[in-house]
Amino acid sequence: MVTVSKNFGDYNARRYSKPWGAIITFDGVKPKYNFSGQFLGKHIGGDGSGSVAIKCSPGDIVAFGQKDNRNPKYTENDFYIVKEDGSILAISKSDALFYWQNKEIGE
Repeated sequence: MVTVSKNFGDYNARRYSKPWGAIITFDGVKPKYNFSGQFLGKHIGGDGSGSVAIKCSPGDIVAFGQKDNRNPKYTENDFYIVKEDGSILAISKSDALFYWQNKEIGE
């Protein structure tokens, strides 16, 4: 097990949700989110900042994000692969699906 994290800078807590983190699996082509990330920071009144940490295993796919309550099309939803050394590698949603499908074939 490793812990991976992503920092979220200052944001307006009235506009943006508390940042989240999840371990991703897929049901067909649809991502399934296990929201196991823990927000470490503040989300009070008009401001917020901090990081989200997730306990996971190397080879897992994780996602971090934050909802834009005023304009949901700008909601963050970023995918990553957890590397052996505990670092994370940014990938697209379609690459995450391809990685998941090939990972499942190999198991």
